[in-house]
Amino acid sequence: MDYVQEKFFDEWAKEYFLNKVPQYQKMVEEMFARTAAVVHENNVKRVMDLGTGTGILAMFADEVFSSPDIVAVDVSQEMLQAVEKRWKDAGKPSEKLTTVKANFEELEIEPESYDVIMASFSLHHIVHEEKGQMVKKIANGIKKGGLFVLGETMFESQAHPLSIMSIYARKALNGLVNVGISQFWREVDFCQKIIKKQGEYMATKQMWENFIKDAGLTVLESKFTAPWLTYGYIIARK
Repeated sequence: MDYVQEKFFDEWAKEYFLNKVPQYQKMVEEMFARTAAVVHENNVKRVMDLGTGTGILAMFADEVFSSPDIVAVDVSQEMLQAVEKRWKDAGKPSEKLTTVKANFEELEIEPESYDVIMASFSLHHIVHEEKGQMVKKIANGIKKGGLFVLGETMFESQAHPLSIMSIYARKALNGLVNVGISQFWREVDFCQKIIKKQGEYMATKQMWENFIKDAGLTVLESKFTAPWLTYGYIIARK
């Protein structure tokens, strides 16, 4: 992830409305409900949130897993400051949150040190050729019996431009209806970045499952929650 991407997310932090998209909120809620169903909350002591954005997943994790230690990672310092503010405003203990500014490619994850590593709408910024290595790095950082939880827009970004444009036309209209004009244009921008291969590299659900299995993890659940917007999640165990 280059400097241009970092500045993009710094700017996006000023108007980050993804949590206002109801289909995204539904995906996160269902993803956490299913995760909680396959892991005992008292066994989750340490969580990493990769590409935390404004901390949507970090906040959910704190509530679902009974206040674990959370490491929130993002390339944007502006995003991390938003996470810290959100955490503080919610009255959560500061010692339970650690923020780390890092590119995924440069991030070092201590082996077998996390009960859950999660990522939502973030790993698609890694080119396909490096996704598998990133998932292996994640798997190495998870304790035996721990979980990898992935929420993503899941489709092939390297082909079928007309299909991509059709999907993002729906996303743009949905963003306009639920958030406003800023989200409409943001979705249009994403579509252009995908087609031009400029920082957005969405993979299919099957590709993600293959990356996960190749990393030695077992897929427990893989599901689209809003197929027409290609929102979905995968839960896997080490």
